[in-house]
Order: sequence, then structure tokens, then C-alpha cells
Amino acid sequence: MVRSSANSDIGARMKNGHFMVSRIRELKNIAVSNFFLAFPSLAASVILPRYIVAESVNYCNLKCPVCATSQYMLRPRGAMDMGVFSRLLQQIDWKVEMINFGYSGEPLLNKVLFSMVREASSRGISSGFDTNGLLVENFAEEIVDSDT
Repeated sequence: MVRSSANSDIGARMKNGHFMVSRIRELKNIAVSNFFLAFPSLAASVILPRYIVAESVNYCNLKCPVCATSQYMLRPRGAMDMGVFSRLLQQIDWKVEMINFGYSGEPLLNKVLFSMVREASSRGISSGFDTNGLLVENFAEEIVDSDT
């Protein structure tokens, strides 16, 4: 019996499980695609999030001993700029109800936070953020006027 190189390649992939895993992924993708072709109205509600977290800043004005942001963050610290946020909004082509600008930092430290809130609002997206409260007095008017 003569084996072709293609058959031996499949045999090698099957031995390490690669062939089966990739075939299962392929079949799963076909099944999911067919499901949403049959029920297109379910696609957006099942797959796409209505609430998004956009980390506006990943640093804080406090150094809480139990907080991962101040103690254990390994990635570079920084703030999201309007260009990045605008590109994010351009990629959202489904109904998003709310964007939360907090994740691992103090959102009020981002100088363009309220520009982002206004941009989201202009697209019919509500905004919110979590704060430690230390800077609220400095931004009270903007918070009220921003339509978060």
C-alpha cells in the first residue's frame, strides 16, 4: 500500500489531535452560521453586547493596597484618547445601550472623558463610570451637563 504525503500529513495531524480539533471548530462555525441564517433576528441579541466597558484610563490617584491597578498592573499606564474612542464607536454597528468608562482606573483623570461621553450620547448611547469620588467636586458641573 502506497501512502501519499497528504495522507501521512493527515495521519500526523490526527495523532496530535489537531485534525479533530480544527474539524470540530469548522463544524461548530457552520452550525452557528446556519442557525443565525435561519433566525437572523436572534443574531444581534445573542452575540453582540448591549453594554460595553471602555477603559478610559488605567491609572488612579490612589494607591489602595488591595487594588490590582496600583499594585500589580504589568501593562503600560495610559489614557484613551478621542481618536481611539472614535474608532471604537465606528466599529460598533449594532445597538449598544450603554458604555461604562470605568474598569481599572479613575475615569475622571482622563482629560477627554466628557468629550467621549458627549460623543457616545450623540449616537444614542448612555454612559456611566465608577469613581473613587475624590475628584467629583472638580467635575460636578461637567458630570451634570454631560448627559451620562
